[in-house]
Amino acid sequence: MRQLISRNWPDNDILNWRHRRHGYQKDFHFEIGGGPLVFWPDRSAGRLQPYLSPAGFPKLREESYSWGGQGYLQFNRFRIGYTGWGQTLQARASISDTQMYFDYKYSLGGVTLEYVLLKGRRADISLGALLGGADAEINLARSANSDLTWDQAVLLDSERELSLKSNGFVGMPMVRGKVKLFGIVWLQAQAGYVYSRMGEWKTYTEKEIFNAPKADYSGWIFAVGPHFGI
Repeated sequence: MRQLISRNWPDNDILNWRHRRHGYQKDFHFEIGGGPLVFWPDRSAGRLQPYLSPAGFPKLREESYSWGGQGYLQFNRFRIGYTGWGQTLQARASISDTQMYFDYKYSLGGVTLEYVLLKGRRADISLGALLGGADAEINLARSANSDLTWDQAVLLDSERELSLKSNGFVGMPMVRGKVKLFGIVWLQAQAGYVYSRMGEWKTYTEKEIFNAPKADYSGWIFAVGPHFGI
């Protein structure tokens, strides 16, 4: 039986995975790498929409993808790295003689800690978690199309703009899988469940906005992209 386990099986043989999983290969192992990822979906914009539509602001996409990236250092079976993603969504609409603007920006990211459960020369699977923070910003604007009277310009009755910000903490248990394509190029995919706790919306002068809905990024998220590493 020992001879069976210690045999140098091909990389695509399941016994090779078992051989590595039980730790029979004890040489020191080091990796470094990273790459871009596409994350999907983002639900936070859709969750804010019901609070903005009654005021006439245009509709953003309820679910969308966003760009991000990741990188890590690996020592034997332990990885430490960083993952982050975010984007800017914009919407415009015109009601009567008034233009409505809605810009929504956000970013999430943090430190990742992982343990490689299964490792072969051409594929591996790891479990871990992300701990970090999130920032969000909303720009709301309303402007008249036609020329303004002096009273309107002075009193800002027809032209208003407001910028809000919020930040908080995020955590995400995650699983990652990688498959080697050629050379230092790998294809990776990861899945996790985001837990978010965001603060209240405030203006840039730190005035709090009461009864405002919080940004909420909680939910499943999936990512896929190339990984370049040694």
